[in-house]
Amino acid sequence: MSEIQQLKTTIIQKLHEILDQSINTYKSVIDSAIESKMNETKSSAGDKFETGRAMMQHEQEKNEMLLSKAIKEKDFL
Repeated sequence: MSEIQQLKTTIIQKLHEILDQSINTYKSVIDSAIESKMNETKSSAGDKFETGRAMMQHEQEKNEMLLSKAIKEKDFL
């Protein structure tokens, strides 16, 4: 195997590792957001409750989009 081919292989392997780490991180953050949203209790300040849930939902959706992008990038490799 040529030196250039070895370098390409090493780079691709490292990219796979980075994407795997990203995928695992996004999954963890999504799971955490879902759990937080489910454990959120409604307080007497209803607007605060709804705002908190909306923020968690937004965070979950953002990370789901990033997760999807990372999976597509890994598939592309």
